This record gives sequence, structure tokens and C-alpha cells, in this order.
Amino acid sequence: MSYDPTWDSATFWPDEDPIEASTPRHSADAPVTTVMRPCVVVAADEPITVAWSRIRDRGEVALVVDAAAHAVGLLGLRDVSAVWPVRPPVHGEPTAGDAVEGVRISRIAATTSVRAAIRQLLADRQGAAPVVSADGRALGLVTALDLLAALAPGGVQRRPAHA
Repeated sequence: MSYDPTWDSATFWPDEDPIEASTPRHSADAPVTTVMRPCVVVAADEPITVAWSRIRDRGEVALVVDAAAHAVGLLGLRDVSAVWPVRPPVHGEPTAGDAVEGVRISRIAATTSVRAAIRQLLADRQGAAPVVSADGRALGLVTALDLLAALAPGGVQRRPAHA
């Protein structure tokens, strides 16, 4: 295939912002709570083996919360394996909080629009973020895939988790 100078990039890529609403009612304007998903929640002080078991049984990512239910991190199976004890620990098992300590996460306010949430995840270079209330309590989780699905024609079409 040879290069055709009459077929420039403007022909292929739209000039408009793909997450700007082109109609008065668009799913990009919906609050992020309409697309967030329930998730496994683990306490920061839970032993890592318990957190691993809950993630394995119920979902791919867990929201780690402190005693006040504020989001302190997201925990995946890779994060668990990084702190998993090779031998039984002498002084106590690592916790879910140990696995997310020092890892920066985005937090998205429940009132944020899908459009603004996409921009925030892009700016922060994150693939997921906890959705939090005005007082910082964790409400759920939103992923880049959830946000993209909201922009698809017809909006979000959820499938059963174990179908």
C-alpha cells in the first residue's frame, strides 16, 4: 500500500474532542456514580493472605480503606505477590496497607462527570480510581473501561460477573 497525500490525518481522526458532548444529553455528562462498580473492600490492617483470598474469590481489584472508610489504595494480585511472605513471618504478616503504602492513587468525587473522570485518569496516568463521597469515604471503583463503556452508543451494558 502506498502513501496517498490526499488522505491526510484529518480524514481519519476527528477534529473534535471525542469526550465532548455532541448532543445536549450525552453519557459523558452523567455522574461517575452511574458507571462505578462495586468492588472487594479490604481494611488496611487486614493480613495480606486474607486480602489475597478475598480478591481471588470476588474480584480482580480490591479497594483498601482505613478505619474511617477512606480510600488509601487499590490492591491487585500483583501488589499482593510483591509483599507475599516467602516464609512464615516472625513478627507478623504484611497487611494490605503495607502493599499499597507509598503508591499514589487518584480519587474521583462522586459528583464528577464521566468526562471529567476520564480527563483525571488520563492526567494522573491511572487505569482505575476509587469513587469517594464529599467527606472522602470510599463508595466504589471506576475503571478506564467503565468510563469508555459509558461513551459507547447505548451506554453501559453490564454483563453478569460469572456468566
